[in-house]
Amino acid sequence: RSCETLGVTSRWDGRTLTLGVEIGIDESSSRARISRYELGIHELALPTARLIAQALGVPLTYLYCDDDGIASLLLFLNRLKPAARSRKVEELLRHLDTT
Repeated sequence: RSCETLGVTSRWDGRTLTLGVEIGIDESSSRARISRYELGIHELALPTARLIAQALGVPLTYLYCDDDGIASLLLFLNRLKPAARSRKVEELLRHLDTT
């Protein structure tokens, strides 16, 4: 998912943030480094991807999802408490088994 889609360069959940600095990248290079990840110039290492996901409050899988519908589902499930998430996943899987 692009940084723009995630609100990295502008806003996320109503709060302004500078993602690079928030995940520990030096302020002088954070904008360029995040841009290189976004453009695919540099590949995002898994530990850095985890930090970005945590900073944005999204599941790690969301960052790699290339389908908007599935990405929306991931965000919805991520917002649920663990027990409710498990119930929803089981419900969805049962529904899929009957179709």
